[in-house]
Amino acid sequence: MKFFGWNNATPWTEGNLFGNNTSLDLPDYRPGTPKGGIMNSEGLLVKEQTKNGKYRICAIGDLIITNAKGLQRHIDQAIESGSSDVVIDLSEIEYIDSFGIGVVVKTKSEVDKRKGTLLVVVNPTLFNLFEKCHLDDYIDLEVREKPTEEPVEE
Repeated sequence: MKFFGWNNATPWTEGNLFGNNTSLDLPDYRPGTPKGGIMNSEGLLVKEQTKNGKYRICAIGDLIITNAKGLQRHIDQAIESGSSDVVIDLSEIEYIDSFGIGVVVKTKSEVDKRKGTLLVVVNPTLFNLFEKCHLDDYIDLEVREKPTEEPVEE
């Protein structure tokens, strides 16, 4: 697992990603304390993990023009390395622009080429946005009211 930036949420466990509660012994991340990570000046924290061909990435903060390309790079590398099932967790995104939406659309296209699956976890505000853009017809969405320690059902 790789951490980039900082996070004021509870550290991830494998249970968040793959349905069990095995701790990954991650350090305690607190606001303003970038232990083991790099504060992203563009306002985005990225957490990612790959296991058994499944790739999960969680973005926290603002997904905008200045950091969308970096997020896309992480996702592209995972897909190119063989991950066919992708979960993008955007439930803690506070603001997204068209470049951020473009990351999701491009990822869907790349995953489809490889006969994989894409699930995008969103908060209610992002769900409304995706719905208004009719992207809910194209992309599998899961709405999460607030961050939780429960695994995403696939």
